[in-house]
Amino acid sequence: MVKKTMIFLLAGAAIFTACKKNDTTATTTAQKVVAKWSIVSDNQVHVEAGVSHPSNYNGVAGDYADFSNDGKVYAHIDGSYDTSTYKIISDASIKFEKDTFQIKTLTTTSFIIYKGMSARDSSQETVTFKK
Repeated sequence: MVKKTMIFLLAGAAIFTACKKNDTTATTTAQKVVAKWSIVSDNQVHVEAGVSHPSNYNGVAGDYADFSNDGKVYAHIDGSYDTSTYKIISDASIKFEKDTFQIKTLTTTSFIIYKGMSARDSSQETVTFKK
């Protein structure tokens, strides 16, 4: 009887330890982006008449960008609130209103986007977020 009980307990333990826990982490770019991100920095360079004019903002406590499932991003930056729309274009790009940014980094704790100069806009911008 003791032998059967031990075999039953060992078999039960093997079943429970062999079961793989479902991974509920985000897998798509859209799922990874949807979150409340702290703003680390927003670095811009505007070129006018061949002269670069840098503008660097370092985020402070309370600055954030909250990307929601409904395609809106709610932001609090430097004491001001703003709402904008966004759309994931591909795993490598995201569009805000009229500006398309490249997704440089997107992990569970870091999100970096970059917009280079174009014929329409003579500025570039890099925004860094963290969780």
